[in-house]
Amino acid sequence: MLLTSVIIVLREVLEAALLISVLAALRQMQGGSRRGLLWGVLAGLMASLVIARSMGAISELADGVGQELFLAFLHGVVYLALLCISVLALRESSSHTLLMGVLMATAVAVAVSREGEEVFLYISAFQQNDEVRSSLYSGSLIGLGIGASAGALLYYALCLLPPKCGYRMILLLLTVVAGAMTLQASGLLIQADYLPDGMVWDSSGWLPEDGIAGQLLYAMLGYEATPAPAQLWAYGGAVLLMTSVLLWQWRRSRSAS
Repeated sequence: MLLTSVIIVLREVLEAALLISVLAALRQMQGGSRRGLLWGVLAGLMASLVIARSMGAISELADGVGQELFLAFLHGVVYLALLCISVLALRESSSHTLLMGVLMATAVAVAVSREGEEVFLYISAFQQNDEVRSSLYSGSLIGLGIGASAGALLYYALCLLPPKCGYRMILLLLTVVAGAMTLQASGLLIQADYLPDGMVWDSSGWLPEDGIAGQLLYAMLGYEATPAPAQLWAYGGAVLLMTSVLLWQWRRSRSAS
């Protein structure tokens, strides 16, 4: 139970921590306040408690697939927020500072509520068992500490990069995270029978999803050992759209300057 708790909590915390770290580094490079990110974390934690307590009722909606549709919607919100944040980052205009802060806080709040809900549900499912309670809490704290530490290391690493290189790395990471959100959303829609199922390849033999490496790759890249064609199309389309929009905005900014 100890190792299982570490892996599960680490996966959820790492997803949110990496996103928060990248956005905080972007805010630092822009010279803006990071207070909005803190408010986003607090709002996300409160929302995750509400969602976890309401998940039973949510699951009964839409003929029993309410949970999948709701979580897919949250992933879609994060993707759109990251797309807008990336575009505004290339504009480098002070008039968009407030909008940037709102979008960052929204992305953080939604991501934290999504991952926090999974952690709360996992802990609540086993905390009544006296035999595993100690290892459950210990493993959860260890996973939380490792995930938060990884996020802090990424933040400082990005801040130490030269501004031009740092901006490029941040935009690359935001594109990867946005693609992962779309991949996970499409997987949920497949579970809800809104998208066709299938399997393009099976890498579970050498990199299983339930292993440590697989869990970490899932957190960072949305790794799937047996992805469906619809997931790959969704991932490729999301990354292509974000890349195309960023290139268009970059060329527009260069022409204007």
